[in-house]
Amino acid sequence: MTTAPLLANGDLDAIFAWSADGPLSIDDYLLDADWLSEQLPAAGYLLNLCHDRYRFAVGFAAGLLRGMTSLQPSSQTPETFRRLQTDYPGLICLCDGAADTLDLPRLDFPADFLATSTVNRKKQPKTKSAIPQIPAEHLAAILFTSGSTGLPQAQRKTWGKLVANGRAEAVALGLDRQPHAIVGTVPVQHSYGFESTFLLALHGGCAFWAGKPFYPQDIAGALAAVPQPRLLVTTPFHLSALLSAEIELPPVDMLLSATAPLSTTLAAEAEARTGAPMLEIYGSTESGQLASRRTTAPPTMPRCPATQTRLPDRSYMVAQLPLPMGASRMVSRSACTISRARSRGLVSCSQPSTVLALVGSPISSSTSVGRK
Repeated sequence: MTTAPLLANGDLDAIFAWSADGPLSIDDYLLDADWLSEQLPAAGYLLNLCHDRYRFAVGFAAGLLRGMTSLQPSSQTPETFRRLQTDYPGLICLCDGAADTLDLPRLDFPADFLATSTVNRKKQPKTKSAIPQIPAEHLAAILFTSGSTGLPQAQRKTWGKLVANGRAEAVALGLDRQPHAIVGTVPVQHSYGFESTFLLALHGGCAFWAGKPFYPQDIAGALAAVPQPRLLVTTPFHLSALLSAEIELPPVDMLLSATAPLSTTLAAEAEARTGAPMLEIYGSTESGQLASRRTTAPPTMPRCPATQTRLPDRSYMVAQLPLPMGASRMVSRSACTISRARSRGLVSCSQPSTVLALVGSPISSSTSVGRK
């Protein structure tokens, strides 16, 4: 059986996350996940509704240790919960605050979780924890599309696929060579936040800020709470509000945006204010991240390494280098388009059926198709 480690970093004393109470090490994380796993059922589905990024991370790892699958819907409406209850019987909600989960079974983090976990850790044997190995084929997570064109569609992610995505993004952004402390303004359950804040911590060697700052002053405070080099994972909406507030920001070393079109004007302003490169990442819930670019640079789109997508018809799509600007646009294409794209070295797939294809035609900065 092929396995992959929960974390790539084997240094148990390394910082995994930063909270208002200070740093949390990888060893702290493993002990917290082990403690929580003892309170979860064996196998089944975990609806992880935690807002705090560290508590989400603890819940995700605890679920993996118990052989569970993380459910990550795009919304948290009563309708969504009812649909999940029908489709995934026996699911249990994991919460870290007030949440209307209807009559679904739930487990709540203690209000004083960090203080409680410190006590629990002290009760553990002094031997260091080992990095758990997770079966690569284990169904680790089910993410859901937004449902903008119908009901949200479930996207099944094996542990091996998630590990590959985390490593690929780290390499694409250069974080494998120089890990950054991550501050994210996006929810960790969303595909973009999941990959670019959480998976980068597990398999990109980065540490993250546990909170999810929204207002400009909160974002500045979160940045100040973590050491350099710093990476701000955000959206055009949050970025525009942050720059418009005209508050003093701590030094930022990299900016990352997705979910909506980012204008070159806003990107240039962000770079001028922070001195950091402004990068966009492209992809979809179905595929994960596919490519990134510096918005103010010439129109090229380097692919995230080793990106491979299993499509609904059981075929595969793999992007090949080099990719022109706009190559990550995801649309339904016929076999002839796939054939033309393959001949140009833009895509490869196992069968020429109607699939989601990478298209090599340029897209304007106002096009929103295919952005994570």
